[in-house]
Amino acid sequence: MKKVKNTIELKQSNQCLLDLCLERLGLGKYNSVVRSVLLEYEGCNIPHEELLESVLDAVVAVIDSQKAEMRTSMARFPSQANLENFDFSRISQQVETRVRGFSTNCSWIKHCENILFKGPSGVGKTHLSIALGRQATTAGYSTLFITANELFGSLNLAIKRNSYESKLRSLQRNDLLIIDDLGIPVKMEATNGKLFYDIMQGRCGKKSTIITTNRKVTDWFEALGGDVVSVRAGLDRFLETCHRVEINGKSYRLESFKKINGESWESKQAKTEDSAVADVELTNLDGVGV
Repeated sequence: MKKVKNTIELKQSNQCLLDLCLERLGLGKYNSVVRSVLLEYEGCNIPHEELLESVLDAVVAVIDSQKAEMRTSMARFPSQANLENFDFSRISQQVETRVRGFSTNCSWIKHCENILFKGPSGVGKTHLSIALGRQATTAGYSTLFITANELFGSLNLAIKRNSYESKLRSLQRNDLLIIDDLGIPVKMEATNGKLFYDIMQGRCGKKSTIITTNRKVTDWFEALGGDVVSVRAGLDRFLETCHRVEINGKSYRLESFKKINGESWESKQAKTEDSAVADVELTNLDGVGV
């Protein structure tokens, strides 16, 4: 089919002028959206400018929604966690206020600030980081969620394959990088400290990072391979503009486990010795940063 080049050819064409114009503007796939708005205002006596604004606003809304959906998919969130399905009654009101403040307009990302979620296992650190990540993708920020083990594992593998620089550049393109469970790597590579420094050096003052951990920051030196100089330098860059959020409380996962098994453990009069011991062990785990 001959490509239409000018308005005269458009008018002389036997095809619908609206369809051809949208196609030439690269908006052909939004034809149904445009026609839906036109149908809605059919017979209404409104200024042409207002009608045009309504049409363009509808198209932009669909485009923004599609882009947000794509950003969310690329972020690789492991769950559907969001602020609406988080039980804030389990944490302090001060922490809730701070978290909701972060989610209001994502200004902390605009200013390239970081967040450190610290606390024992099961209190909601990962959930909240994902929730803020979803807010970021909706607001137009590219985001990546990745566990610390996967992050350092993939970077160490890239070094062996001579593709480290390109891997690092790809990682750093994200406006928000969420590193989950830093401090408990499966394999403590000696190179991890330098990799941590490279990540933070490239993001400092340019991009935002969220880190979740159940370890003291001072424990990161050993966990990241023992390169104290590199880890300290990386920490300096991360903490320079970092909001520290300390979350305390009982493990949601253990509470859920007890609730699911409560009837079989507590309503029956006869309990085995093993189950009684296991119950004590679970109770002792509450609030402990493993």
